Amino acid sequence: MGTRQEVGIFVVLLLLAVAGIFESSSARVAAEDFGRHKSRSAKEMSQNCKAGPGNITARQRLLLGLRIPLDTASEDDLTAIPGIGPFLANGIVRARQGRPGFQSLDDLLEVRGIGAKRLAMIRPYLCLADTSGP
Repeated sequence: MGTRQEVGIFVVLLLLAVAGIFESSSARVAAEDFGRHKSRSAKEMSQNCKAGPGNITARQRLLLGLRIPLDTASEDDLTAIPGIGPFLANGIVRARQGRPGFQSLDDLLEVRGIGAKRLAMIRPYLCLADTSGP
């Protein structure tokens, strides 16, 4: 469990989402990306990897409609994405080791258990570059 401040932020965000005050763009992004299997440039994807407020968890990023940076996500972060369990998360992290970073989300097709359908399902939740640095 996180600190009291993290838990408080999460509870507030959850209440806002339930109340319908905070509109998530994840559904719109998923609808736009569904069925697209073409590669995107790192520059194009990094524009969708917006910084969140402070240090937030992957689950909080998803609640805010923000994508999870593929090149820095932990196994736990990746399991927050619908369609990714512990086995796939481990495979993604292992595929990432020994390379400077993913050049395209299509590189995930090299991971055992990820085919075109699953990639289309998880693509809306991922981005290539973490622009949330200092």
